[in-house]
Amino acid sequence: MAKIGELDYTVLSLFYYENLSLKEISKIVNKNQNYLKVVLQRARIKLYQAFGTSSRIELKELL
Repeated sequence: MAKIGELDYTVLSLFYYENLSLKEISKIVNKNQNYLKVVLQRARIKLYQAFGTSSRIELKELL
């Protein structure tokens, strides 16, 4: 997770593990919801790239 950056990690964690909405996350990190949509998408891509192709299927199942 260290490879994806602090904001990316925070958004992914809050969205997937804490099950918070983008609206709730935007209040926590003080960022616009539309900006967070982009951050979330880019964080997913970084995560897929950080794992090898064999792990991508497992990762997609987790997310």
